[in-house]
Amino acid sequence: MPIANSREKNKMIEIKRTSSSETDFQHLVSELDGELSKRNGETNEFFAQYNKIDQIKHVIIATIDDKPVGCGAMKAYDSDTMEI
Repeated sequence: MPIANSREKNKMIEIKRTSSSETDFQHLVSELDGELSKRNGETNEFFAQYNKIDQIKHVIIATIDDKPVGCGAMKAYDSDTMEI
């Protein structure tokens, strides 16, 4: 898909399907966790307990020029419940 940012004109976002064992995914989530920790302050410990990424089978990573720029995942909790 084309990028809307005019500075990145003619560059394409590549989407890769993977799992939570992918190091690019782990790095992006680590960056997100750091940012959320700053924003949440003292309440972050409560939220952090729910943000485990081990054993996620359905992950996508968006890259531009082979650089990871975004990610998403579907995390199963049981046979009837998933988080996106």
